[in-house]
Amino acid sequence: DGGDGGNNGDSFVGGDGGLGGAGGAVARNAVTNQGTITANGDGVAFLGGDGGAGGNKGQDGTVTPFRGSGGTRGGSTATNGSDGELGTLQGSSAEGAMGDGGGVDLNTVTNSGFIIADGTGVLFRGGAGTRMGEVIENTVLNLKGGEISGQTGIWFGEGNGNQVDNAGRITGTGGTAIAFSSGSNRATFQARSQTMGDVQGGSGDETFTLYNNAKVDGVLAGNGEDARDQLVLNFSRALPSEIAQLQALQPGDGTFEFRFEEYRYTSIEEIDISNVMVSNFGGATPPPQIENLTKTLNNLPALTPDLDLVLTEIDENVPNQNDALQQLTPEVH
Repeated sequence: DGGDGGNNGDSFVGGDGGLGGAGGAVARNAVTNQGTITANGDGVAFLGGDGGAGGNKGQDGTVTPFRGSGGTRGGSTATNGSDGELGTLQGSSAEGAMGDGGGVDLNTVTNSGFIIADGTGVLFRGGAGTRMGEVIENTVLNLKGGEISGQTGIWFGEGNGNQVDNAGRITGTGGTAIAFSSGSNRATFQARSQTMGDVQGGSGDETFTLYNNAKVDGVLAGNGEDARDQLVLNFSRALPSEIAQLQALQPGDGTFEFRFEEYRYTSIEEIDISNVMVSNFGGATPPPQIENLTKTLNNLPALTPDLDLVLTEIDENVPNQNDALQQLTPEVH
């Protein structure tokens, strides 16, 4: 019989690379600004650490392929048996994966001064990695008199539970004042605040809340993939005719006016007007001698922004009815 075939070559494979370490988290920091921050880049930035690079894979071993010769067949005719197969390197090793990015959680910015940036005014961004670091439950409180300005005013990376409360002015010089990337987040626009630019919701559910004379010079965009983007109207001193107009608002895309301000919204699934309060300067049952006066006062705010401002502040800040009427007289005059 013919001889056995040659042996196959061995295979040697290097080990997989190690997983990179996770990036550092940025959590529970508080920044309070009462002065002026100016920046060529970002004004105030919370940046999660990037995940560490994965280790290199081990070097593959080497083997010299060889072919075994077949044995010589016995008998009067010399014929070689079949040759062996060439040795090969089988399988493959992998580079190590990058570590997870660091998260940005529970940080707060309180601003009553000025944050003026060429980049983003206030930035929250998780670290890069095999899994991006999440941005969770961070808050920006822009107090009365405070101003935040940047190409984008305030930007939140992928995450959930973030919020902005604006009683001052937020400006997006590139067209976007506030941007959420994902999750369920909140933006509140206090009375007489100014938001100059669009407010962009992320892929989750947003809640946008408006108070009297809050100026939003841009669109309130829900953008959510779910069905819970909400516009909440907390207007006070509304006239019956104004309430009727608000009741006619429809979800989806639309525009409306209230008390000298125009609002635009897109991709809003719910409009909540349950907190709108009717104008009632004289109380629920005004005395007969001032009944006609209180009816007049209830309608005056709709005439000019200044009257609206004066009457609202007196009505809300002077609880005693007689004191309010006495204070009102020189203001109206």
